Amino acid sequence: MRRADAQARLIELHDDLDALLAGTGRWTNTPAGAAARTLTHARDQLAQAHRIAAEPDVSRRDHLAAAKILPPPRSRRRRR
Repeated sequence: MRRADAQARLIELHDDLDALLAGTGRWTNTPAGAAARTLTHARDQLAQAHRIAAEPDVSRRDHLAAAKILPPPRSRRRRR
């Protein structure tokens, strides 16, 4: 019986983690939920910009609009 309880608890924890990462469920009205939704939205925008920037058939105007969304490339130079 203890193994079944542990398995059920593990499933609950995974479901709670999924809800946290999505900013839903009990996390909806919390700062962590708001941060998760903001992060998800930013990732979606970045992925969309990458898709637009990589398409060869997209107009120059759309390429420039996508480039404004993309973050500037990071410098490879190390700071001391």
